[in-house]
Amino acid sequence: MKGCIFCNKANLKGEIFYTTQNFNCVYNIRPVFPGHSLIISKRHMKSVMQMNENEVEELPSVVKVVMKALKKAYKPTGFNIVVQEGKDAGASINHLHFHISPRKKGDLPKNTEWADYFRRHEHTRSKLTKKEMARNVAKVIRAIKKM
Repeated sequence: MKGCIFCNKANLKGEIFYTTQNFNCVYNIRPVFPGHSLIISKRHMKSVMQMNENEVEELPSVVKVVMKALKKAYKPTGFNIVVQEGKDAGASINHLHFHISPRKKGDLPKNTEWADYFRRHEHTRSKLTKKEMARNVAKVIRAIKKM
């Protein structure tokens, strides 16, 4: 779709570490935690409810590959998998995507809930430099190659 940041592949250049028939997997340019990545539908849609059967069938295996790669690369002890549909749910980009965030004990201030932290810092998180992005993307690609 014209004007969609995720539909324009030039916007994702240097961020993609894994791609399939229906999804691009990218390192988040403003990660909340080390390894914070996105699974983005290649077809422009706004909702999980718009996914076709091929996309629905493929998604779990994509999630599994991304989680395994992030586990190998960043050694987390847990994960958050989040989809935000619509502005009221916190979506800032109106294109279906899933956040995969590796987690470790103590990665947030005590008594801070992840979703609240994410919302409060969504627009204040630092954008990675091209060098930082390249280093993280390469790290995930190396992990995928070792799987």
